[in-house]
Amino acid sequence: LTQAREKLARGLRDLLLEERPDLLVAPSPLEVSEDHRAAFAALFDVLTEVRPGDPWAAVADDLEVLLDEVNHPFYPNLLVDVSAQVEALESAMALYASQQERHDYLAAAVGLRRFRTLTLPPGVQAAEGYVRLAADDFRHHSRSQLLRRLGAVPELVAVENGPRLSVIVRTKDRPELLAEALASLAASTYLHAQVVVVNDGGEPPELPEDYPLELVRVDLQENRGRAGAANAGVAAADGEAVCFLDDDDLVAPEHLETLAGLISAAGVRVAYSDAAVGVYELGKETGKGSEKGETPSGDDTVGDDTVGDSTDILQKDTNELLVGVQRSGWSRRELRLPYSRDFDPDVLLLDNYIPFHTLVFERGLLEEVAGAQGLFDEDLPFFEDWDLLIRLSRRTAFQHLKRVTCEYRHFRGGAHHVFGEQPRRRADFLEVKARVLAKHRDRLDPERLAAAVDTLRREAVEASEAAASRAAELARQHRRRVRAEDRYHRLNGEVESLRGDTRDLRRSVAEKDAEIERLFAEERRLLAEEEGLREALESRQQALEELHAANRDQEEHLARTYAEIERLGAQIRSMEEARLWRLHAWIQARRGGGGEASGS
Repeated sequence: LTQAREKLARGLRDLLLEERPDLLVAPSPLEVSEDHRAAFAALFDVLTEVRPGDPWAAVADDLEVLLDEVNHPFYPNLLVDVSAQVEALESAMALYASQQERHDYLAAAVGLRRFRTLTLPPGVQAAEGYVRLAADDFRHHSRSQLLRRLGAVPELVAVENGPRLSVIVRTKDRPELLAEALASLAASTYLHAQVVVVNDGGEPPELPEDYPLELVRVDLQENRGRAGAANAGVAAADGEAVCFLDDDDLVAPEHLETLAGLISAAGVRVAYSDAAVGVYELGKETGKGSEKGETPSGDDTVGDDTVGDSTDILQKDTNELLVGVQRSGWSRRELRLPYSRDFDPDVLLLDNYIPFHTLVFERGLLEEVAGAQGLFDEDLPFFEDWDLLIRLSRRTAFQHLKRVTCEYRHFRGGAHHVFGEQPRRRADFLEVKARVLAKHRDRLDPERLAAAVDTLRREAVEASEAAASRAAELARQHRRRVRAEDRYHRLNGEVESLRGDTRDLRRSVAEKDAEIERLFAEERRLLAEEEGLREALESRQQALEELHAANRDQEEHLARTYAEIERLGAQIRSMEEARLWRLHAWIQARRGGGGEASGS
């Protein structure tokens, strides 16, 4: 997949257009498996280039992305109860016997899901962690920024080959901002570059030691303005290509590498990427998770885990959200992408739509357009960059890459920006803009003007229609949410009623349990009595058996005695029948007659 990343991205784009899903589950870029990381990289390539007006912008805007964790944990903001699915997981893994022999993937998978229950109610036996993202999270961040947001340390490979870049940083009495801008450049993956710091007549700033890029210092004795400082920086630069970074802006680590790749392409003399606009406010909660809309879910609340089949807990995003170190006391409250237009020289004649630090210029081209007074018009207090771009557009087309690689910062109430909070309220705003238009009036012929106005009008109509459609969709979502909340409250009332019934049932069950326990105790007492009676009965039965045995002995003895008596009786009867016995009887009778032996 790493080798087929472009092909994979095209396939994903076609599939998303065909299926138009509401939800997309994708591998995390923190995964151990290289193919998992490549799948995320391809998805990033697809979603990072979506812009309003693209054929499938509506699909992307409504798309919710859930990153899952398979073989590497991250910092989730969504936990889902999957207790009921563990058995299915075990059954599925049983089909991978050979893999299981090499490594117990099932134990690791179940273990991770057990771990995710740590903050959940006791009834949850397994949970899966996800990071919830929206399309804007891909559009408004570079890939390394998004990886940091997810809690990863991006694998940034230092690039030393390619054209030598000169980055011109203009500054004046803003050492904290300058330090942040230089720190963001120091994190660059592209090392074949120099940084030219132009101090426009202010207090000489301290520059960092052991800086990873070559540092060139230009201290102007007096303030020459934005154009003069830019001219001084270009004069001190020696790179094959030139780019700019004002001291209040930041770049992503891959910014210089991206610009170097663009300017290296055949026939490309000017190229630019996109910049996200960060709006900062003073006195707000600073640091992690403080930016509006920066938590992937767009919500810092904890979801109710008593409704539905899954436990949905949104935890506050605890990852670093900013590109560089945030200024003390300042917090980024918004992150938008208002500037992302492909090159249109006619529209450029009317308004500048390209943030200057997104651009890279071939040095030879700058030398071609430089006049006797220098490259930038020092008579212009601002719009000097717009004026230069119009002049460059006469000679070459600009190459545009729809990818955010830097941040254009705006500090509300901080007076850091040349235009302040509301640029059109600046007294000379329209006057200076008119001067730029006057310089190039020769190109503002009716055809170009008509083309530019038609483009702007068409885009305004499309934007209005898109906004109306979006507003209607938001209204529908709001109605659905109201209905869902009503249903939730109704269900919650039913749940409370059921809880009351449950409490009554629990009391009744407790009473029944007590009665059952009493009956069990009575049963145990009766069983003990029964056991005693059984032992007494067994003892009596044994005595009775002994009596029966004795009785049998007596009966046998009596039977023998009766037999002996019968035998003797028989003998007596036999004797009585004999003559001798009769004689004896006569004698006895005679003796009895004498009174002496009459009873014999």
